[in-house]
Amino acid sequence: MVECLNNVITISSDRATLEDKTEIDAMISTLIASGEKEILVDLGATSYLPSELMGLFMWKKKELDSRGIKLRIIRISASLYRIFDTAMITDFFNIDASCVTKE
Repeated sequence: MVECLNNVITISSDRATLEDKTEIDAMISTLIASGEKEILVDLGATSYLPSELMGLFMWKKKELDSRGIKLRIIRISASLYRIFDTAMITDFFNIDASCVTKE
């Protein structure tokens, strides 16, 4: 399940899906159209992201950075953090240990 409140997109299910990717892409577009300069993503309850969704986040972050809009991950589960760390993309997303939720 994906929710958007203000400028925070939250995936509240344990396993994100490809349908979530479509929803998130639409939410990001809506937030950009409304003039948001910072989009926050909460992955604190999620332990699995399909690679297509991870790719979407990476592509959107790069695109938005070039337009002066920030895409930040504000919470991430410990299991996802390990995956991001292994893939060496924690620095790309500026994720530090303070964003990691406890298991």
